[in-house]
Amino acid sequence: VPHEPTVAEMEDLEYGLSQGRIRFVTIMSVETLESLVHMLPRQCLNLLANTTLVAPSARVIQKASELIPGIATELAPGPQAPAIVDTLIRNWQTGQNS
Repeated sequence: VPHEPTVAEMEDLEYGLSQGRIRFVTIMSVETLESLVHMLPRQCLNLLANTTLVAPSARVIQKASELIPGIATELAPGPQAPAIVDTLIRNWQTGQNS
């Protein structure tokens, strides 16, 4: 069941994105990505392009590039929590993304 955010949640999200306080977004599936894109208002979606999307699947990365033009992406080596966290830490430390 898709989450229906409150107005306050959307305001907090937009503020965090606009202030650069949200640097990464992790997405585990194309379905989750599509749900997120459909849930976000246009201004948040545009700001989301300023983050780095981390996913364990090339399919998710490809779809993200289609749905959120210009978003940086980082492919994690697997869906396990340690793989995702290691990818986030490495990207944070080096600032490298694709």
